[in-house]
Amino acid sequence: IGSYSHEQSSRIRWLENQYDQLIAEARRHTDRVVMLITPLAYQVEPDYPDFGPQSAMKRIAEAHAIEAIDLTPAFRSVGAARSFRLWEDRKY
Repeated sequence: IGSYSHEQSSRIRWLENQYDQLIAEARRHTDRVVMLITPLAYQVEPDYPDFGPQSAMKRIAEAHAIEAIDLTPAFRSVGAARSFRLWEDRKY
């Protein structure tokens, strides 16, 4: 996850390339493209510090002039168990 915090990392370039293709394909079918950003289960823990992937995706959305909806705050408000329907004894 930490490598997504570095804007010039190879993972960011790969992610940008994937989204460039995905957004271009979506635009062939509709004028309105929206990016829905969902966190990983451990990112909704109260003290989790790294939101590099979300920031990277927001930058990609901005570069393509599309709306980005980040579900992280909503998921954090109810916790991982409810957001991802995890059982109490299940590790994630």
